[in-house]
Amino acid sequence: MPILARAFILLLFTLLVIGSIVVGIAVRRVGRKHDLPPPPIARATAPDEIARGGRLFRTNCLDCHAGHAQPTGTTERRPIGARVTGAPEFMGEVWAPNLTVDPAAGIGGWTDGDIARLLRNGLRRDGSYAATMPRFARLADQDVAALIGFLRSNDPLVAASPNQVPRPDLPLAGTLALAFAASVDVRGETHVPMPPRGPTAAYGGYLASVIYGCVDCHTDGFIPTEEKLRSPVLLAGGLFHRTPRGETIYSTNLTPDPETGIGGWTVDDLARALSLGIGRNGLPVRAPMPVFRYLDPDEAAALFAYLRAVPAVNRNTPGPPRVKPTSETPPAMLFATLGCSGCHGDRAPYQDLLKRAAKKPITDIVAAIRNPEASNPATQMPTYGAIMDEATATRLAAWIQTSKAAR
Repeated sequence: MPILARAFILLLFTLLVIGSIVVGIAVRRVGRKHDLPPPPIARATAPDEIARGGRLFRTNCLDCHAGHAQPTGTTERRPIGARVTGAPEFMGEVWAPNLTVDPAAGIGGWTDGDIARLLRNGLRRDGSYAATMPRFARLADQDVAALIGFLRSNDPLVAASPNQVPRPDLPLAGTLALAFAASVDVRGETHVPMPPRGPTAAYGGYLASVIYGCVDCHTDGFIPTEEKLRSPVLLAGGLFHRTPRGETIYSTNLTPDPETGIGGWTVDDLARALSLGIGRNGLPVRAPMPVFRYLDPDEAAALFAYLRAVPAVNRNTPGPPRVKPTSETPPAMLFATLGCSGCHGDRAPYQDLLKRAAKKPITDIVAAIRNPEASNPATQMPTYGAIMDEATATRLAAWIQTSKAAR
């Protein structure tokens, strides 16, 4: 055999051996069982704390665990397990499990400690790492207890459902990324205090960094939250994101800079943007920015106080300027400008919802456009009625009934 051929075979063999070792290390890191005691947190029992747990659940958990399908005859999606749309391709097919009180298909057989450890340390009951679930290591003990209290309540949202979903199975690319890039981090403090609730900057900082994700999404750089809180561009925007259809957008500047940030906003402007999805400029927020339907006035005031307290940074948001539509804007342009195409357009993840809606009477479509929360209280669709009159919504609805996206 020629020398070059033997050298090539030797090199190929060496690469295969190294590759096998790397894959083996990655599989071991990701798949190992961790023997960590659960945090000593018991469920909340006070009605107001259980209600708060319900709001936290609907804000942080429902969208993934309920998916976008809404059962016929219901006003709210239920966390019976669902495939997670918008997950990175290298993570494979991601499924969020059933979180109802069903003892077999759901978490009815879990202890309070099991749930607390999943939230705080990212570990399932068997000690394996829940790689595809976000970690809530900095979630305060009171909020963990409130969430557990709600999950253990008799609220119809978490009533038992036998729905079974596949367990997430990481492909090789996801395993390697988690093992060597994102890392498997099961650390978590035994006790995490929370600032007193109220319209203060201290409580607002907790909400912005732990509950609502403002710090992570609106601070540039792919670094941990703790590092972002020390960043010179804290909350100045510029971090790129993908819309549900894969288009690139950038987070906006939330610092009190009067030119490029929200220095001219009022607390009511912020509350409307967060809870209705309509910004001060009359434009809707764009996915993946959530609409926080369950934000309460004290939380809005606390977030506003915190955002007013961070250093102002003069930094424009990358990308072309957005143009506010008018009542004369053609329906097709309305559909694009208002962000509808990102979720419901051609090849978008929720195109099927548009197809079903297009078959309804035009008055129902108009109502769904202007006030979607009336039929789905947890909807992530902005309340377009705040910026769109009924005549304009009727024109848009008529166009939807005949558009290619709805066929």
